Amino acid sequence: MGARRELSRIVESAPHIASARKGLAAILEQEGNHAGALREYEAALTLDPKDASTYRDMAEVFTRMRQYTQAEDMLGRALSYVPDDPVTLSHLGTLYALQGNLKKAVAAHTRALELDEDYASAHFNLGLALADLGLIDQAIEHFKRASELEPEDKQFREVLEKATHQSNQTK
Repeated sequence: MGARRELSRIVESAPHIASARKGLAAILEQEGNHAGALREYEAALTLDPKDASTYRDMAEVFTRMRQYTQAEDMLGRALSYVPDDPVTLSHLGTLYALQGNLKKAVAAHTRALELDEDYASAHFNLGLALADLGLIDQAIEHFKRASELEPEDKQFREVLEKATHQSNQTK
């Protein structure tokens, strides 16, 4: 509560600071206040309308709300300002996967990895999409790479182990 109170105070006294609005939006989102978060992100965009990361943050809120059309629109706006951003492309891939469009998900994650071959989350999410397509061996390669890049990530290791076990069962 203290961080939110402090950021609210900063926003009230200096409403022209976009980073304070984005920080407040992030806290509101963590608290489950989607409407408040979106309101603060929109205010930040009025101050810095070309900030691709704010559009991406808004897309995350819309995705959590399962408003996928709005999320895709926000990611499209982010990409219009920074077309080769691997983080945004990977988010787009995840959004496509949530919508069941696995081929587009694979394409978006692959493009993200072309731009940053060491992006662990893109490897992991590409692996998930490939696994959903039934391409377990290819998925395992990406799960392995994600685990190598971020060995402390428990989820990466657990999914790798599960996929490897599944692959061994079918052989």
